[in-house]
Amino acid sequence: MHEPRVAYTLYAPSDGEEMACLLGEVFASHEPPTVAMEITASEFAAFLRLLCPNAESERLTFVARSAETGEMLGALLTEDSAVAASEVMHHLGAKFDPISDILAQLDAEYRNGREVRQGECAHLFLLGVAANSSGNGIAQQLIAHCLANAAARGYRVAITEATGKASQHVFRKLGFVDRARRSYADYRYRGEAIFASVAAHGGPILMEKHLDVVTLSATAPG
Repeated sequence: MHEPRVAYTLYAPSDGEEMACLLGEVFASHEPPTVAMEITASEFAAFLRLLCPNAESERLTFVARSAETGEMLGALLTEDSAVAASEVMHHLGAKFDPISDILAQLDAEYRNGREVRQGECAHLFLLGVAANSSGNGIAQQLIAHCLANAAARGYRVAITEATGKASQHVFRKLGFVDRARRSYADYRYRGEAIFASVAAHGGPILMEKHLDVVTLSATAPG
């Protein structure tokens, strides 16, 4: 089977709409909390568009494209944890509120009152690979490129909230360790078991990797 040649590059403004649509499709179809809340691809893409300005200015986000056709195959939207562009979730309406809440609980437990300074912690926020390109190691390479880029720029730690067993497996393979977790079965939002339909996926885990003690497998521009 022919394996696609893939180019991994830092996010550019011209990537915005394609990245929003790609991640919208992936998250609406496969990400447990998004599926549970019945968030559509177009609704999720609208959320992504709000994050594009930060992706451009911070230069932490990577996209994967076919080296042959130029088609976008995947993306990993990464942000500075201190800047917290993900806060825009609080302004997106009722469907996003429980997701924002459960992720905020993970973040609060992880930080435990500690102040995170800008330029210290890279937040690997939204990772997705097109359905027709899965199984080719693109997710792992996107993570490796983001980590290498962040480390080269002086970031000491990377974190992510892995919300399903598949993504948790990928991040563990790349050296991430569990720091905080929640259960979809036990979680309640305003008294309701809002994620009961995805309880089989376990629950979201905030995972961490120290960048100053690990040799990365990919080299990315700073």
